[in-house]
Amino acid sequence: MDLLLGAVVLGVLLGCFYAAVSVGLSVSFGLLDVPHVAHPAFLVLASYGVYLLNDSYDIDPLLAGLAITPLFFVFGLLAYRVYYETFEKRGSDAGVRGIAFFFGIAFIIEVLIILHFGVDQRSVTATYIGKSWRFGEFRIPIRQLVAFAVALALTVLLAVYLSKTFMGRAIRAVAQDEEALRLMGANPVRIKQFAFGIATAVLGIAGALLIIVAPVEPTLDRAYIGRTFCVVVMAGLGSISGTLIAAIILGVAESIVLTMFGALLGAGDLVRDAARRACRPAARSARPMMKHRNSIAFWAGVAIFLAAVLSMTQIVRNEYPFFAGYVILQFIALAVAWSILGGYAGYVNFGTNAFFGVGVYTAVALFKATGRRSWCRSPPPLLSACCSALVSAC
Repeated sequence: MDLLLGAVVLGVLLGCFYAAVSVGLSVSFGLLDVPHVAHPAFLVLASYGVYLLNDSYDIDPLLAGLAITPLFFVFGLLAYRVYYETFEKRGSDAGVRGIAFFFGIAFIIEVLIILHFGVDQRSVTATYIGKSWRFGEFRIPIRQLVAFAVALALTVLLAVYLSKTFMGRAIRAVAQDEEALRLMGANPVRIKQFAFGIATAVLGIAGALLIIVAPVEPTLDRAYIGRTFCVVVMAGLGSISGTLIAAIILGVAESIVLTMFGALLGAGDLVRDAARRACRPAARSARPMMKHRNSIAFWAGVAIFLAAVLSMTQIVRNEYPFFAGYVILQFIALAVAWSILGGYAGYVNFGTNAFFGVGVYTAVALFKATGRRSWCRSPPPLLSACCSALVSAC
């Protein structure tokens, strides 16, 4: 019972943090209908900005987050202007094409962070990091309490701003009826641009909270893209108060599952490594592929490629090229899965990684059930793959 109560308390703290991370997306995606899949990448970029100020000038992470907030506001203004001029202004395919645009931005941000900071984790220092507050039999890290208080205040302030101020009402109005707002003499594009700037500026504080709670790494945005969109959709698009409630529900559920059942599954490093390599859905244009690939040149190239791969198994003794090839094929498989829905059917599918995770956990459960010794000598690999695909499909 004490374990469950502790999980609920930590889940509430975690949920408020998720609300701060997701509240900007609730504005950009929920109110403005902009497919801002680069939102988590902006979040990680803000965390590295906070780290840079903290490491170079010994500034408190929260003050560093406040310092970079104006820069992110300007960054948001520029990002929306490029999106509007390139996609939204041109017509009906803005949503799907915008996904590719923001995926590209997310990839560029990730690469730039790796080039400048490397792939190692980064953390900040502050007086409240590393200390705990004892509440009965529970010990709660003070950094989580700080993140909880700041996240709660940030969410409430943004909700008040959108409901009580003139510009906040204009932002809600442009989300409901853009044409009516235009007839009243207002410029919907400028209002949406300003709103997108606010949604991006909020990430300055949220990025500070992210690196306060735990160390960050360049690929951390992949872990948060599902959580943030899940919170926004559960909350009801554009609902700030609903974002807080949905985030707390997600945080409590995640904390209880990891506390009570995480050890029972026993996935361990195998699942964690596979989940980290769970690539984000490939950003591809939604244009229907009208060209047929069954030309002689195409199939000749496929045959040459397969022959080269088979020959490498006999020549190359280093295992890394085969591991890299496996990861590339994994990316291709996920890209094809996303392309079927996004390219042919026109659906926007953010659940690709979730089904990937279902397949991973199913394969691990079957692997543990059949025994490790039989993994290389009998059909369990093929059986696990087929069962994983069946479970994901269902």
